[in-house]
Amino acid sequence: MVVQNKKYLTKATFLSLADDAADHSAMMFRFTALGLDILTFLLAVLLFIFFMCAWTRYETPDEERQRLHRRRNILRPC
Repeated sequence: MVVQNKKYLTKATFLSLADDAADHSAMMFRFTALGLDILTFLLAVLLFIFFMCAWTRYETPDEERQRLHRRRNILRPC
């Protein structure tokens, strides 16, 4: 909003400017809250992917023994 008379700031003009600022502040808070929700969701997804990858890379001792045994059989000449 443009103030018409810069010399005198009337009460109505001041209230109008304050109302515009409050609307802008409320709008920015709403977008910020939405942004934080999105960031939290993305962080949860990334942590889920990280832990699932870490979990699937883990081998039990039996699996490791079988893998090494298969590798020895491949390298052993017939």
